[in-house]
Amino acid sequence: MRIDIAYKTLAELKAFTAQDVKLNKKIYLTDAGKQGLFIYDSTDTTTTDNIGTVIVTTTGGYRYKRVFDKKVFVKWFKSTTDTAAITAAITYAVNNSFICVFETGTYSVTGNLYNNASVSGDKDYILSSQEKLKFY
Repeated sequence: MRIDIAYKTLAELKAFTAQDVKLNKKIYLTDAGKQGLFIYDSTDTTTTDNIGTVIVTTTGGYRYKRVFDKKVFVKWFKSTTDTAAITAAITYAVNNSFICVFETGTYSVTGNLYNNASVSGDKDYILSSQEKLKFY
């Protein structure tokens, strides 16, 4: 464990006050599936919270941004439904020319996402912004 990094859950980070932000510029998110390093960005006051790559505190609107290597994982964006997580991950990846990674597992998709397909498999699927998503 590094001394300059605070280990917090998503709920704890979202509840940060100005004093918490002052004391904790680097956060390692500990929630299962969402683990990763986030750094406070004092210059950003407008980016929307997507819980995958940007987390905005409830009080004060302070923004923490994930440190990652251009691979966006669907699990980072999971809040309520697989459909919302997949939509958020693909949208973010395509808009930023990143790669969207579907971890091994089954995804329940409802609504207007790729013809209501169900994603399943025993391998990770990597989607680049130049590819069309294919389900088998």
